[in-house]
Amino acid sequence: MSTLALALSRPAQLLGTGSPAHGVEFAQLKALLSAVQSDRRAAASAPQSVALAELARVAKACSQRGWDGYDAQPISRQTQLNARVFLEDLPMWLQAPDIVPEPDGEIAIEWDLGPGRIFSVSIGDTGKLHYAGLFQGGVERHGVEPFEGVVSTEILGYAKRLLDAASAASRSRAA
Repeated sequence: MSTLALALSRPAQLLGTGSPAHGVEFAQLKALLSAVQSDRRAAASAPQSVALAELARVAKACSQRGWDGYDAQPISRQTQLNARVFLEDLPMWLQAPDIVPEPDGEIAIEWDLGPGRIFSVSIGDTGKLHYAGLFQGGVERHGVEPFEGVVSTEILGYAKRLLDAASAASRSRAA
């Protein structure tokens, strides 16, 4: 017996846009993938749902050239898809990030916890992740890495480091 495993976060890549496939089996597979996606979105954590809704709002508001009143590049459908896959792969325990459009057509996924405490990941249509962070004690980290549908442990580690430090600072202020 054989088993087929599919990455369901991007069914368009599986079926293709304007796929020439047709017939009952194709329609059933397409409906099944759509239902699984809906279930997955419904099961998303509240912070993740907030971030995904904000992504949709930002992408729509910034879909035309010059959305910033100057000459900003539009947010492409591929950039929106890459950002969506990134957000869907974040663990549920992670605080919802802010979604910030960038004039070069990329989207920044950002955790800003005040002066000297920020971590940002920019993603565009190429799928490369550009990240930068300021951490407690003036520590800075930045880099570039490919994004292939899974958020790296390095990026998750930086986000966790930022949130843990903010949580510890909050606890010490409360004590």
